[in-house]
Amino acid sequence: MNLTEKILDLKNQGLSQREIAEKIGMSRGGVRHHLAKNTEQETALVFNDLHYRFQDDKAIELTLKAGDDLEPD
Repeated sequence: MNLTEKILDLKNQGLSQREIAEKIGMSRGGVRHHLAKNTEQETALVFNDLHYRFQDDKAIELTLKAGDDLEPD
């Protein structure tokens, strides 16, 4: 099982981003960066009700999941 598969497996088991990072010995940012670089999706997984969007290896947007009551910029 490669690192991407291991991260996705742990996520599917219900572990939080912090728990996944601790289990595999990476930072939370490292987990997000790895998924953004190594999955075909533009968007990394949703962790802890936050949604990170990546473009060219750079986080360009951070929003709460649907249902938030914040006004857009």
